[in-house]
Parts: sequence; structure tokens; C-alpha cells
Amino acid sequence: ALAANGGRGFAARERFALLPSAGPIPPGMIDVRDFTQRYFPAEMAVDLSIIPEDELPALVEESLSLPPIDLTAAADTLESTAVLILAPVPRNEWRAVSARLANRLRALRPAAINLVATRKPLEILQQLRIPRALPPSAPSDPADAEWARLAALPTLWFVRRRNLAYRDAFAGEAIRIAGLDRVDDLRPRLDSLGLDGALERVLASATPRAAVEVSSLLASPRFADSPALTAAAIGELTRAGAVDQAAVLKVAAELSAPGVGDGLVRLETARTDAAPSKTALRELASGEADWRGAD
Repeated sequence: ALAANGGRGFAARERFALLPSAGPIPPGMIDVRDFTQRYFPAEMAVDLSIIPEDELPALVEESLSLPPIDLTAAADTLESTAVLILAPVPRNEWRAVSARLANRLRALRPAAINLVATRKPLEILQQLRIPRALPPSAPSDPADAEWARLAALPTLWFVRRRNLAYRDAFAGEAIRIAGLDRVDDLRPRLDSLGLDGALERVLASATPRAAVEVSSLLASPRFADSPALTAAAIGELTRAGAVDQAAVLKVAAELSAPGVGDGLVRLETARTDAAPSKTALRELASGEADWRGAD
């Protein structure tokens, strides 16, 4: 269907009478310039969101228990049908991507918005609904730029939402922090490794929220069990200069990627009878050593 349409998006009901309650969506169906979609009927409520890629199979399996989507159904039926388009995000990048978005849900407008003109006057008075107002997209907005990147991914999936949909609408904002027992152990552990001075230099250039993120990162089990990974993380933060939350999340995503750091851990565990070299760890934490080459 994409080839026949010159690679451009198309309306699903031009090709199909039914869609499953979950499945992949062809690429190019979302216009990232104004965040409109033309794949699903204009009467349907369509939102774009993100999901950790390892959680997608379970959500698809759950959604397949719902009935398929009848694209030939009446407008009333389609108006009560909601679909969520999901952009899978690698687990190690989840918090970095989430931090670049103002929220994790973005409404998509239909590309064909004039279907109400085909209704009879009585139907307009009985069924006319006020469309959801969306702010115009600003190309300079970092959140819009991130949404545009996600909407252009070739791996988007859609799932049918239950008619009784719920959304998070809590006041305030959640801040992640490691357990107090691990944070309390952080300073003595870094002091024993000779990295307390390097940590102080990083925290001196960090914002208050970034300082919380740094403590949580270094207190997490993966880094608490590996002096080399701890030193490498401090080195990356040192190289970043002014440390904000985005910088910490970027370092966390890089060092948590599959396979990254495995070589350093193997070097550490090759000799269990030898303590880690404080000189080597301080060199890694200085930001000048090539820990990637060692890894």
C-alpha cells in the first residue's frame, strides 16, 4: 500500500475493513510538522505515547483480548474508540527520553478535520463535539523536537484502548532517588576508592536536581558493585562541565546500554585477590582516560 501511494501515508479504511486491536503502524502516518495523522478515521481519539521496548509485547498481548477495530462502523461507534500509538524506547534511554518530554502523552489531530460538513444539520446539533485544542507546534521547542523524532520512528505500534480509559493527572512531580541506605553508603565507598574528591568536583558544578540524580546513579546496584564503572561515570560527568539533569541522564543511558561496561567488569573480576588501583580509578574519574578503549 505504501509503494502504491508513493511512500506517503494513507487512510487505513482505504485498504482494510478491519484492523486488529494491536499491531505495527506503517511508517510515515504521522505528519511531524503539525502532529496530525491520517491512518485512523478522524472520529477516533488517537494519542501518541512512549513505552519501554521490553514492555511492548506484554501490552500488545493484553490489547489483543479486545475486539478488532471496525473501520466501516458508524461515526458514533468510531467516536467511542480510542487508539494509542506507541514509540518503543530502549530501556537504558527511557529516563533520558522522558526528561526531554513535557509529558508522556501527546494528542494527534486528524488530517481530515472537515468531516462534520458532510453531516445533516440535525446531526450537527445532536452530535457536534468541541475538538481538543492543541497548541501550535514550535520547532524550537525541545519537547516538540523529541516528539517529532519519536513520531518518525519506523517501529511504531498501535493498541486499542479500553472504553474506560484512565490517565495520570496527579499534581506535583515525581523525583527519583535511591534508597537512603545506598545513598548513605555512597560517601564511605567513594572515600575508600579515592574518588571522594572527584565526586565533590562534579557536585560543585551540578544543579540541585542533578546532584540528586548523581547520587542515585552512583548508588544503584550496577555502579555500587563496580569501582571501574563508578569512576567511568564520574569521568563522563567531569567531562560534561556544567552538570544538569539532562547530562546525568545521558551518562546513565550510555553506561547502562547493553554490553557497555562489561569489559571493565571482566577486568575487575579477573583477579579477586587484588584491590582496585586508586591511581587508575582517579585517572578514569578525571575525564581524561579512555575507559571505552579499556572496556
